[in-house]
Amino acid sequence: MGSDRVPNTGRGLKERNTQAGSTCTSAHKGVLQQTGNTAINNKQPIRLKPCIEPYNEEVYRMDIIDNRGAPPELVRIVHEACKEHESVKRVIFDAFIEELAGDMGAFRPEDGTIIIDMGACLMNKSWMKKGIMYTANVWFNLVWTFFHELVHVQQLEQEPELMALDHLPKDYEDEACDVGVNSMARWALYNDMPTLNEMGWVGEQIKILLNRMYAQMPKAVNEEIDLQGTNLAARVEEAAANSKEYCEQEEIAQLLKSIDEGLVGGKVGNKKYLTAYEAIDLDHVEHKHPTIIRRKA
Repeated sequence: MGSDRVPNTGRGLKERNTQAGSTCTSAHKGVLQQTGNTAINNKQPIRLKPCIEPYNEEVYRMDIIDNRGAPPELVRIVHEACKEHESVKRVIFDAFIEELAGDMGAFRPEDGTIIIDMGACLMNKSWMKKGIMYTANVWFNLVWTFFHELVHVQQLEQEPELMALDHLPKDYEDEACDVGVNSMARWALYNDMPTLNEMGWVGEQIKILLNRMYAQMPKAVNEEIDLQGTNLAARVEEAAANSKEYCEQEEIAQLLKSIDEGLVGGKVGNKKYLTAYEAIDLDHVEHKHPTIIRRKA
């Protein structure tokens, strides 16, 4: 995604991720119910099986410490991705962790702990600069943060001498950012975006926020609600304007035409959007070919 790709979150080995939020199903809008190995040197994505499978904690021998209620799909991603990494002893899900000082995640190599701060993921809006909706922005933060930290795990497994450093060199951080985005894109290609009701504590916090915002921004809230369960994640013209390949009016017009023809993205009413996969990195999407992965009935 270039030098301005979303979140540059890890500041070092023992430090955390900084940078890289929504919608709901309700009968009345505005009233929401609150209820294989990776070749990282080549920036290849961390591969996950596209289907949801039950996990066996005895086999994985890794502790999940969930202090808030992490999204089940995120927990599945963690279990699936960590199977090959015995150095990961536990993954902690919490929110507004003082130790992280606002960063979205961290890896503690001394005890093999990956930490995900779901509260910080709610607050960070970096993906929205690319036209991505708030709910998708929060989900991308969660998934990207985990993959970013897992890349640091791999780096330390491959080069144990890095443990002696207080901070990882910039090229290692850049690698973690790039692989994190690629891994997230691979997830989006094969999986559906979770709805707010499928996002645990995070989804409940987004519902609270949307209810508070409704009086001041009813159209924005309704737009988030309308996209629930569609797998659409970004306003197409905003996303195109912030990309490298579609920033000119001619290219944007071609992209809009491709949506009308059903080749990419989708429409809700008269508004046009990109799917989660397309929105993550529009510059990697060929507008002549369909990429929509629709939510299963």
